[in-house]
Amino acid sequence: GYYAARCGYEPRYTESLARKAISLDPENVCFRVGLAAHLFKQERPGDAYDVVRELSNEQIEAITCSCCLNRIVSVYESAGDYRR
Repeated sequence: GYYAARCGYEPRYTESLARKAISLDPENVCFRVGLAAHLFKQERPGDAYDVVRELSNEQIEAITCSCCLNRIVSVYESAGDYRR
């Protein structure tokens, strides 16, 4: 999905690839962060929040990329989820 987006594929195609990846490995936090970032960038903050709403504190703490953490913070803030 990441490379499809970089190559200029339509956002819905990229989203489809990311959702398929999540369906194959639902516990993969990187897939969820990527899809949430994609949706947030497409001005769909509610959909982005739905993708990461169920992440546990342990899963969030396992994210080591500062850019990914900033993306997640933006998604949570836009949804008013300041606890996380």
